[in-house]
Amino acid sequence: MLGIELAAVGALAAAHALYLLARIPAVDGVPNEWRVLQASIIVLPSIALALGGISLVAATGGGLYWLLAAFVLGFFGSVINAWVFLVEIQR
Repeated sequence: MLGIELAAVGALAAAHALYLLARIPAVDGVPNEWRVLQASIIVLPSIALALGGISLVAATGGGLYWLLAAFVLGFFGSVINAWVFLVEIQR
């Protein structure tokens, strides 16, 4: 049951993040690599969460280790975004 819930939440979070990122218009002078980097910071923890749920349901593939990866990626994504807010907004 927990695996199904985690897989559903991870898949919905990744789909919602990709939907919101697709709606952001492209800005002149900003390379596409920045958009890909921002998308990866947002989507990778959600994908790891979904993989953790799927591997818990399948009882193979290291389910709880994927959850640890999701939390670590989410933490580092938060730190990166906080750093951008601290440094870039001050300019």
